[in-house]
Amino acid sequence: MPQALPCRCASCRIPALLLAPLLLLTACGGRPPDPVFVRQWGDAHKSCVTLKGEMDDLQYRVKGLLARVSNRFFWGMSAAEKVELAAWRGRYDHLAVIAEQQDCGAKPREAAVPGETGQRLQFEVPLSGSR
Repeated sequence: MPQALPCRCASCRIPALLLAPLLLLTACGGRPPDPVFVRQWGDAHKSCVTLKGEMDDLQYRVKGLLARVSNRFFWGMSAAEKVELAAWRGRYDHLAVIAEQQDCGAKPREAAVPGETGQRLQFEVPLSGSR
């Protein structure tokens, strides 16, 4: 049985050259965002320690996302990552307001995310641990 010879003509290479970038773009199509709800049931009844733990977790997530994004040379933050980051910021701010209302020791701090302006709240648990 005769073997098929690889096509070496220019007309066969053109579709392959057009197909390669298309495959690359579809592979990098992204993922759907998975944002947190800014306001969640039971937030107002959380203790200072619980609020601090959740706020620390949100800061850890933001720092991790920013570290991953900074390692990308040609691609910045994806649309899904932007949605998630905005939700994490909103959740953090919501919890900070509750912590301030409960007198948990929240104090103003500088922006944690580059390019962000205004004051944010940094949480500190009181040493008495009354709540």
